[in-house]
Amino acid sequence: MKRYPSNYKSSGVIPLLDLAQRQCGGWLPLSAMNKVAKILDMPPMRVYEVATFYTMFNRTKIGKYNVQVCTTTPCMVRGGYDILETVEKHLGVKVKL
Repeated sequence: MKRYPSNYKSSGVIPLLDLAQRQCGGWLPLSAMNKVAKILDMPPMRVYEVATFYTMFNRTKIGKYNVQVCTTTPCMVRGGYDILETVEKHLGVKVKL
């Protein structure tokens, strides 16, 4: 936290959430988010907002492998759903969107 000026402590929310997720086995429990909020002296809701906005943060436990395929509008235009369908068939899984 020494890298951030005292009036910009909240800028460390993403690095701290990333660290917490790695320490918790690849996902972010509520207790970890509350601890980040306490360290940064910011409302827990602000931390929850960041954690739920970015797809890099997992709110539930994940398996051994985490495969992500972009399905946003730009990716959809370039065939994102075709790639997703191919991955599903190859791995024999069905994703929940």
